[in-house]
Amino acid sequence: GAPLLRVEATNEGIINGISSEITLNALLTQQLETLTQTLVEKVMTPQHTITKKTTIVREENEYKLDQEITENGKTQSQLITYTMKGLHVFISEGANLALQRLLVKKGLPLSFETSALDIDNVPCMMSYISLGEHNLTIDNTEVTVFGIERAVHSKQSIPTSWQSYFLSDGHLMLRVQVGAPMTVRAKSVPQLFSQEEYMKEPVMPKPVFDWRNDIELYSKYLGLKEKLKADYLLYLRNNPVVKDMLSDFIEALLMQKPENTIEFAMEFFKSYSVNGLSTKVFLDSRIQP
Repeated sequence: GAPLLRVEATNEGIINGISSEITLNALLTQQLETLTQTLVEKVMTPQHTITKKTTIVREENEYKLDQEITENGKTQSQLITYTMKGLHVFISEGANLALQRLLVKKGLPLSFETSALDIDNVPCMMSYISLGEHNLTIDNTEVTVFGIERAVHSKQSIPTSWQSYFLSDGHLMLRVQVGAPMTVRAKSVPQLFSQEEYMKEPVMPKPVFDWRNDIELYSKYLGLKEKLKADYLLYLRNNPVVKDMLSDFIEALLMQKPENTIEFAMEFFKSYSVNGLSTKVFLDSRIQP
């Protein structure tokens, strides 16, 4: 089948003594359709730990979401099924990571909308807006970045927005959640991805077979030659009329001595046609003064 795209991401941070960890693993088609996705979110404090694991699997005509929330050893789970119509043009978290980088490399329209799931796993609209180019200083180095704002428009609360800024090759340099205290920022400027260059296919010289001086090849040649000669002789023995035809042709050829032997042969062998065609050559070869 067509090659698939695997997306893996990890995010860790600490705010006011509360640590968080997010891991994402998704499998996408080349059209960024989500086949599977597993998102694990952990929030840890000195008193307790909350782990939320959300798995999305695409089946024939639907998506199935399985979510488990574990807090201090107690687990709550829910299973939700979505129709393809209810999640038309669905962009998961994994597909979003790939999509934003494609938008940076290929160019982003002014704005467009897709389907997504809000924090409560309810289908909603998600929008993308171009923020244009900006200059950003990272580790005393000024770089040009391209900004994208993504907003999840939940039907039950106000929109949640993120502003992300990328280098031209798709490296994420800065991400801000609007209204939240946490900012994700690159510590240094990475080396730009370079497009893979493929070596030219080497031209392999054709081996030279000196079959006359190769005992094995020459032996095969002689064997095939004798086999063909025997086959030809057997055919002539079983079809004696061929000898008569060739004998008549050689006799006529030597008597006429034509300039165009090909045309002469064509005319001569018409006399053997099942239609009994008369030919000038055939008659001339036998009526000589």
